[in-house]
Amino acid sequence: MDDEADDSAPVDLRALIAPRAGSRTTLSEPGAPVLLPPSAARELAAAVGAALDNVRVHAGGDAHAWILIEDWSDEVVVTVRDDGPGIPDGRLAQAEDEGRMGVALSIRGGCGTWAAAPRSSRSPGRARKSS
Repeated sequence: MDDEADDSAPVDLRALIAPRAGSRTTLSEPGAPVLLPPSAARELAAAVGAALDNVRVHAGGDAHAWILIEDWSDEVVVTVRDDGPGIPDGRLAQAEDEGRMGVALSIRGGCGTWAAAPRSSRSPGRARKSS
C-alpha cells in the first residue's frame, strides 16, 4: 500500500479525539464520521490535547472538561470547556497591559474553540483558533 495515498485520504476526527474522553472528560460528537484532510484532523486533535493538558495544569485534577465536535456543511468546529476556577478578575486586562496580547485574546471563560475549513478533499485544510 502506498503511504502517500494514505496521507491524502480523509480522516475521521472523532477517532483521533475519542481516546481523550474519560471519567472527567465528556465527548459530544456527531453520529456520523467527521471526515477532514489528514493535516487538519491532526492539528485539531493536537489542539484538543493541548487544551486538555491546560485543564489538568490550571484547573486541577478534579476539574471536568467537555469536548464538543460540530460538523457543519462548510467547517468543523471543536470546542473544549472546563469547570475550573478560571482566571482571576483583572488578570487578562493586566496581561494585555503588559503587551501579552496572545494571552488576552486567546483565553476567555475557560473555553477554547477551533475550526477546520475548507472541507474539500482537494484542499489540505487548515485548523484555526477563534476566541
